[in-house]
Amino acid sequence: MINMKRDAVGRQSNEMVAATDQSSMEQAGERKKEALSGMETDCLQLMANGKSYQEISEKYELSELTIRYVVLNACSKLNAGNVPHATKIALESGLIEI
Repeated sequence: MINMKRDAVGRQSNEMVAATDQSSMEQAGERKKEALSGMETDCLQLMANGKSYQEISEKYELSELTIRYVVLNACSKLNAGNVPHATKIALESGLIEI
């Protein structure tokens, strides 16, 4: 009897956590869309399409170091540990497309 109550409470808790997580993810996605600058979004888009820092720097006529800085800022804003992770988050959030 006690185990049945625990299971029911546990399921309710899990459902509430799942609903909260989904809501939080949607809100976080909205913040991410607002947080990235156009340049950060463009650089992530190009990186997702296989462009290198050098190729992007030539396109924008900026130094490679500047492009690295822009991409690093995008990673930070998306709470990503690296560029592939940032591009994954941006893709899933609808910020960029392949």
